Amino acid sequence: MTAIETETSNATDTSAENVALATAAMEALNRGDIEGAVAAFAPGAINHGRPATPEQFRWIFTDICHNLAERFTPDEVLAAGDRVA
Repeated sequence: MTAIETETSNATDTSAENVALATAAMEALNRGDIEGAVAAFAPGAINHGRPATPEQFRWIFTDICHNLAERFTPDEVLAAGDRVA
């Protein structure tokens, strides 16, 4: 395997792992498990273009769980490297 193939493979692995983490976070929010959702995010994770601390994510997720009645049911989760949408 060449270096390019290795890098591509690692990027694909990272993308798949990040999709799994984003999906786990949404599932945790659907259960009302705020700490489970917070745990899916790495330190220094970016939220809407800005770094967010675990405390900030906790506040965001608490607000979401208490104020939205609907569940998160994405049609698709997309990832490219360390970015997930």
